[in-house]
Amino acid sequence: MGRKKQMDTTMYFCPYPDCANHGRAGPDNHIIVAGRYGKHHTQLLQCEVCNRTFSGRRATLLFHLEADEETLYDIITCVAEGNDIRATARIKKLDKDTVAAWLDKAFQHWRQSHAAS
Repeated sequence: MGRKKQMDTTMYFCPYPDCANHGRAGPDNHIIVAGRYGKHHTQLLQCEVCNRTFSGRRATLLFHLEADEETLYDIITCVAEGNDIRATARIKKLDKDTVAAWLDKAFQHWRQSHAAS
């Protein structure tokens, strides 16, 4: 049986402010793979310093989103190509209110991440 490819965790950091490892990204971040969770098999990570676990989606647009990445990115692409919310919902077979909420979440995430830069 072949070896599984080890996930690169260097871009992650402990999200808990009271942890001595908080905010440390890079090769010495002490973050390890701790499995997967949920119906979309989201990556679960663990800080070796405080031993707490957290989602690989934390602090991303996908955090707390009840959808797979591909669906969300398809919706953003549909709108970027000029489709309105109703047409996008029809194309992706989703409710228009769901599409509107996901787009709003995407915009809010973009705005927050660009305000910090």
